[in-house]
Amino acid sequence: MLTILKIRVYLKKITKFRERSNELYPNLFAEMARKKITQASLANRVHLTPTTLSLKLNGKAPITLAECVEIKKAIGTELSIDQLFASDSDAEDR
Repeated sequence: MLTILKIRVYLKKITKFRERSNELYPNLFAEMARKKITQASLANRVHLTPTTLSLKLNGKAPITLAECVEIKKAIGTELSIDQLFASDSDAEDR
């Protein structure tokens, strides 16, 4: 039987995981959320597998400039590529 404490601990873990997964490109994830675009649908639009796109967006595989351009076009955002793919560490460096 799950106790309230166990549920709270579990929810905190999920929240921390989601926060970490959006750290690399927060503006990109925000734009995707605003436009209701899932990673799976974005992957389809830019001709990548969902797994490959996930690896690239989480920094576990390199992402090319051409892929960044395709992602920007697929999302249809007015943000520049620099803004869209800015990371939290970019903001800290300024």
